[in-house]
Amino acid sequence: MGQRGPKSAAHLSVVVDPAVLEPTERPRPPAELDDEAAEVWRSVVGRMPCDWFGAECFPILSSYCRLTCRARRLAQMIGDLQRAGELDPGKHGGLMRTELAVSRTLATLASSLRVAPVSQYDKSKRRPTPGERPWNS
Repeated sequence: MGQRGPKSAAHLSVVVDPAVLEPTERPRPPAELDDEAAEVWRSVVGRMPCDWFGAECFPILSSYCRLTCRARRLAQMIGDLQRAGELDPGKHGGLMRTELAVSRTLATLASSLRVAPVSQYDKSKRRPTPGERPWNS
């Protein structure tokens, strides 16, 4: 809700240039990220509006990018063992637990950065009518 009453002459004389207010560049990946993690950074940042990530989010986004690469490598290692028929839960349980922990951490970081679809869902846009059951939709 705006200011009440008539607008002053000073208020009406201010011209706001939207090009000045809106950022035009997306944040670049930090130098400490390797090439693979920097590519994840560019992919994530490219999918969101220019002003989505402020500087305060960069450490979390960097961790998200590094963990995404780590999750890919773990999945590749587990897949290689599985294809070779050498995947033994007793022997490689630590590797699988690590993959699960990394996946959970990735989900938490994605939610914190609001890049996960579930974190962008607006519950107010769709409400069931009285008597409607979600499983009948």
